[in-house]
Amino acid sequence: MKTSVVMATYNGVDYLLEQLDSLRDQSMQIEEVIICDDCSKDETVSMIRDYIEKNGLGERWKLIENETNLGYANNFHKAMSLANGEYIFFSDQDDIWCTDKIAEMVRVLDENPKIQLLCSDYEPFSSAENAPTVPKKIMDKMTGDGSIEEIVLSSRNVHIASLGCDMCIRKSFRDRIEPFWISGWAHDDYVWKMAQCVRGCFTYHKPLIKRRLHANNVSMRKMHQKDKRVKFLRDLAEAYTGMLQFAKSIPMEKRKIKFIEKSLRATKLRADLVEHCKLVNSIKLLGYLNCYHSVKSVLVEPYMALKYRNK
Repeated sequence: MKTSVVMATYNGVDYLLEQLDSLRDQSMQIEEVIICDDCSKDETVSMIRDYIEKNGLGERWKLIENETNLGYANNFHKAMSLANGEYIFFSDQDDIWCTDKIAEMVRVLDENPKIQLLCSDYEPFSSAENAPTVPKKIMDKMTGDGSIEEIVLSSRNVHIASLGCDMCIRKSFRDRIEPFWISGWAHDDYVWKMAQCVRGCFTYHKPLIKRRLHANNVSMRKMHQKDKRVKFLRDLAEAYTGMLQFAKSIPMEKRKIKFIEKSLRATKLRADLVEHCKLVNSIKLLGYLNCYHSVKSVLVEPYMALKYRNK
């Protein structure tokens, strides 16, 4: 089996139909679609079930209904762990795929065996007045010129700079990194970090999906509240822990392993700074400035510590 698409759904009835149509209408037929629903409270499950039956997709499309809510990260991991295709594509429930997405990315992967994770560019579109916008610096990186760029592990690249809905991985790569996955680790950040450890992270600069922007986009939520920031940092520390364990299990340059160790230490210091208002960590973190995912965080997190310390 060549291709699998995995999708995690939850209360997606508003936009799901267009995405299902774009999967079914691919110029290269998808051999397996696995959809894991995480206890939706709307009509998502019945819509998917009816769609599969109406279009005669029962042999290739599978709908799995979780008995309990696993949460976004664990639900997506479950879906990807069930895929059997040589190439596994990640799909969100609210985008629209270009007709040649599967064919184009399969071609690139067939021609470049070094690639373990392949991302693509995307074209954003808004479906609500209060939808967020994509920052110009991100849009500028998506050149759309058809080039293939390797994303080499560095202080700049280690922080995820692509979307899960743009990604495709090799099944062999999934199987190789599976022992190092940690519960709650988002699937896109997981494969992004691990692929850089093996020099297998690449971006194909061609827009192959239309990304829908609306008020509920998970990847664009702000983290200005203490509990959200702490959770982000604790989850990031867990991610670096898994990444470090994988890096130590394979041939990898010592300087890169030391960089991962440094990033892990920095993340723990940042988490303690915000959660426990340890302002002394602000001084310690001056030696870790290249470990931040954004320059703003260098100032925002001490400010948050001060703010909550006085409450």
